[in-house]
Amino acid sequence: MRWAPNVFSWVMVHRGQIAEALEQCERETALISPDSDISSIWAYGQMASAYIYARQYEEAEEAFGQIIPSLTRTPAAMHLGVDLFGDAVTTVAALWLNAADADKPRYAQMLKDAEGWQARFARWFSYSKPRRANLQAYIARLRGDNTAAERHARAALPLADQYKMPLDSALAYHTLARVASSDSVRADYAALCVQKCAELGILPEYLYPN
Repeated sequence: MRWAPNVFSWVMVHRGQIAEALEQCERETALISPDSDISSIWAYGQMASAYIYARQYEEAEEAFGQIIPSLTRTPAAMHLGVDLFGDAVTTVAALWLNAADADKPRYAQMLKDAEGWQARFARWFSYSKPRRANLQAYIARLRGDNTAAERHARAALPLADQYKMPLDSALAYHTLARVASSDSVRADYAALCVQKCAELGILPEYLYPN
């Protein structure tokens, strides 16, 4: 399996190099069929994520649709779990958030399904627990429940330390910088998020699409 190009596309997305990421994903998907191996699931997933950041929602849904059958039938252990399932949730959340009112129920069900896939992976692999908490925080923030978002983000921080998942520390800081109760606390978390992202070589504004 060709892991390195898929990792490159993930890094490009989170550095804001969206056009380059899409080109990389196009090269990968031109060489593989959607159900051939995990690389295809990753490539189409990253393509969907890149389209979300480009605000090309129809293209994002089309790319994401390529991997839904594989996500539902393939055991979680066979996926590049933490980031793959995490990106699935954030992709569908963005589609739901930006959908027309008439389409929101369909996307809400897709989001429920995506959260279920990620929750299943977290049950199988404990190192995905910080991402689970962060995604719960992210969804709560999108729904306007800042109290729940803050609670889940704070829960993610010790888990990120425990399982040595620095990206999840950055994700938690990102949420807390938006939902914490005071301006000074939000500013502190924003600074921590910038610092952690610099250590990881990615940009804070590309941690989440919304």
